[in-house]
Amino acid sequence: MREQKLKRLGDVQRGILQLLDEAGAISLALLTSGKHVRSIVRNYHQRSRERVVNSLASLKRRRLINVTDDGEETLITLTRDGQHELLRYSFRTIALTRKQNWDGVWHMVIFDIPERYGKARRALSFKIQSIGALRLQDSVYIYPFSWQSEIDFLSEFFHVSPFLRYIKADFVEGEEDLLRHFSLHKR
Repeated sequence: MREQKLKRLGDVQRGILQLLDEAGAISLALLTSGKHVRSIVRNYHQRSRERVVNSLASLKRRRLINVTDDGEETLITLTRDGQHELLRYSFRTIALTRKQNWDGVWHMVIFDIPERYGKARRALSFKIQSIGALRLQDSVYIYPFSWQSEIDFLSEFFHVSPFLRYIKADFVEGEEDLLRHFSLHKR
């Protein structure tokens, strides 16, 4: 039942969760009257302030945010469930970007994740391949454009970041096959 509640979040509610994640904590006074509401409204097709306030109330009812009032200021923070929902949403939508021009640098990720984290290792490998990186060997993946922020996110998501290394290389043996795979041309 809890999963169904989390799946029903709307765009405005997701936007609020993302804003709270970026800002850490936001004063309700600022959120409901300041530039933050304008940015949320602008980002979500000119929806009204009332809709944002209703979304806040809904997030509070679902226990995805905490609202505390000290008399002078009302503070809104993400709960653990709110952080989890935001991570799940970001995990579903993560994708690697492809630029117009390739600079000739290969971006690789290598990892040696202990067997006790085997499930996380297999899930990470599957996700890396599903977003577009190419597997060179077991636990070695390559992509022609920078994907460090994506791999940082995934390694944190799976709690395996101490076991990963990000590498940039200007030469990789067998580069012709990689160029063909990624439909690239050497400068």
